[in-house]
Amino acid sequence: MTFPQMHYFLAVANKLSITEAAKSLYVSQPAVSRQLSQLESELGLELFKRNNSKLELTEAGVRFRDLFTDFFDKLQATQNELKQNSSLPKGRIVLACADGWDLGPVYLSLKQELAKTSPEIELIFKYYSHDQLIYALNKHEVDIVLDQEELFIGNDRLDVSKLFDVNCCLYYSDTHPLADIENPTLLDFKDYPFYVTVPESMNALVANIIQACLVAGFIPKIEYANSLSSVYARMRTENGVFFADDHLIARDNPKFKNIPLPYKRTVCIAKRKNSLPIVSIVESVILSHFEEYFQE
Repeated sequence: MTFPQMHYFLAVANKLSITEAAKSLYVSQPAVSRQLSQLESELGLELFKRNNSKLELTEAGVRFRDLFTDFFDKLQATQNELKQNSSLPKGRIVLACADGWDLGPVYLSLKQELAKTSPEIELIFKYYSHDQLIYALNKHEVDIVLDQEELFIGNDRLDVSKLFDVNCCLYYSDTHPLADIENPTLLDFKDYPFYVTVPESMNALVANIIQACLVAGFIPKIEYANSLSSVYARMRTENGVFFADDHLIARDNPKFKNIPLPYKRTVCIAKRKNSLPIVSIVESVILSHFEEYFQE
């Protein structure tokens, strides 16, 4: 049994799709299938029930998923513990948030504060798509995650705290047919597609978009896009719009316009349960800085 076999198995167990697991691991689908086959052969057990293209974990699969997850949790905890300095908190903490937020200034401020109070802590900042954030947290690629609360619903492996509400906006391109209209409203965009990038676990956000449009007097045409870059490109070429919070980088991009909407979304911070004290140290600094940032 090898680490790649365990990592590949956990990716498939979380996604219940070899194709999606391969995408998240940035490897080919045959490579994932080969590792799974070798693992099942070595264990002498079937880990998945295969019904056409649908996968389900067998009882053995569930137990090995929990076993491997626990193993990597303890492995990371042991590594971090052994690296801790007896007098000063020391280590590397990775903070991640949803792709597209304009958090560069606050990240620099966080690093400066940590340099004063905890100089032995290195802070790394990363962006992920919504559906990659939880996987990265479970895989120990990141230590702390910041995203909208719908991403964390029902996940009992995490400690989640509500932080702040952010305002919503409707984004559209400066090439949009309605770009020159003064004081446009949500209803003005009823004939154009509304792009979304959220995974199934965040369908509550899609429901919120639909509800907001129903209040405005129309049923939106929802179209899914596989990335924020795709959304921006389609906004420029297909005249669709994007219902999102007002902290996107696109907010200050002259190629895009936005109108404020009377809706809010809740931002949460999450970490793995039983995280090491160093994570809580960084979390406390993050809380104070992000409170100031989001309440401007």
